[in-house]
Amino acid sequence: MKDLIIRPIGVLRTQYTEAGKVPANREAASRSMLSVAELDENYASGLSGLAPGTHVWLIYFHQKVRPVNADKSDSGVFGTRSPVRPNPLGVSLVEVVKVEDNRLYFNYADMPDGSPLIDIRPYIASEDSPSAVVD
Repeated sequence: MKDLIIRPIGVLRTQYTEAGKVPANREAASRSMLSVAELDENYASGLSGLAPGTHVWLIYFHQKVRPVNADKSDSGVFGTRSPVRPNPLGVSLVEVVKVEDNRLYFNYADMPDGSPLIDIRPYIASEDSPSAVVD
């Protein structure tokens, strides 16, 4: 299999400068301060259509990860949400607060400050909800 080349489209700015302080789940992230995705100017127009109160998926690389404690379950890495993975990709559902120039302000940050942003995808309940899956 060939290696992939993935170029970041921006960087995520959050309050979490220490890996051990990053929230482990969305409930804990709800208490986070307003965060921002700073996009490269070349991608600023891609933010059009994103409105306050809507949700998006942020896909990013984990720059800093906290050590994983010994897991007492039988789950493998793909059965967990641990940031320690073969490819350190993170996927987070966040709420859009506002869009300004090349910046997307959001709530529910659960990623380390400085994480390279790979992509932004809209959350669409009719497609992203398990109830939308057709047998």
